[in-house]
Amino acid sequence: MSCATASIGTTIAVSVAAPATRDEAGYAALTYTQIGSTLTIPQFGGTASATSSTPLETGEVCKSQGPIDWGQLALNALYVEAEAGHALLLDGFNGTTKGDDLSFEITYPNGAIRYTAGFVSTYTETPGSAGDNIMVDSTVELNYGPVYVAA
Repeated sequence: MSCATASIGTTIAVSVAAPATRDEAGYAALTYTQIGSTLTIPQFGGTASATSSTPLETGEVCKSQGPIDWGQLALNALYVEAEAGHALLLDGFNGTTKGDDLSFEITYPNGAIRYTAGFVSTYTETPGSAGDNIMVDSTVELNYGPVYVAA
């Protein structure tokens, strides 16, 4: 057994459909289109804010977990003309599915899967300079926490 899992072989795919249930079965029932030539999938997951109060009788701060922000997926990929996954992201940004939550399936090389959903808030292309590849960047604002499926 290896002490780590390399990212090589990780894929991300998108579906314009919402799952019937926000669990493994619901997400697995969807049809996904791979987002090709993806270079980077950033960290994702939730961050909870802390709420606090200081009772007069104790003077000690009492903290509790506040709202959870599921964060973003800032995807970075090579531009490939007519790439189906990129087309779905662009459509989610400014097309027929604009503002709708899209479903995402991230598959690790060991077979573990992470499902989540959110809307596309940015979609940009960067032509760059003579020595650069044309890039596509998109940001997905996650509205649901990840569903973890073991390998």
